[in-house]
Amino acid sequence: VFRIQDHIKDYLELIEKHKKYGILIYLAIYTICIWLFLPGSLISIAAGFLFKPAILAGAIIIIGDIFGAFGTFIFGRYVFSDWVKAQIK
Repeated sequence: VFRIQDHIKDYLELIEKHKKYGILIYLAIYTICIWLFLPGSLISIAAGFLFKPAILAGAIIIIGDIFGAFGTFIFGRYVFSDWVKAQIK
């Protein structure tokens, strides 16, 4: 069984090690968590520890939320649209 809790420390170390790409790595992980309906609270708290100042961490979290919501919307709109139309009829 894959437990995300067991791998959070590894992800945080990866982000710390690659400061240049840390924000992009974080955004990718955060977005995937949203797509998979995983709780983002632990990852959001981790952003506060990783990215200083706090305003930067908050901005990164909001951007991750936007990417996740946009991806979910696009997926639902184009992948599940036929299924929803069939359910309505």
